[in-house]
Amino acid sequence: MPDHPIKRTRSDFVDLTGQAFGRLVAESRVDGRKWLCRCSCGNTKSIDGSSLRSGDTQSCGCLHAEIMVARNVSHGLTFGGSPTRYIHSV
Repeated sequence: MPDHPIKRTRSDFVDLTGQAFGRLVAESRVDGRKWLCRCSCGNTKSIDGSSLRSGDTQSCGCLHAEIMVARNVSHGLTFGGSPTRYIHSV
């Protein structure tokens, strides 16, 4: 077993430039493991490369916002309350 820690070399570098990850496209490396990415909504964000490759990060945050809006859509009935309350009140 070696007495010194294993050092990573430049050959470990994975160029993500131009690759798409969900709604994000990696444009350039900004600092160490971070990549400047452009989202399909037009925003840019600096994101860790491992988060991109693992699929943990797929947008600048706009995807989460859209999912939350979709989850909070009501049943479409204007009476208020739950659909069951509406049905029983008619």
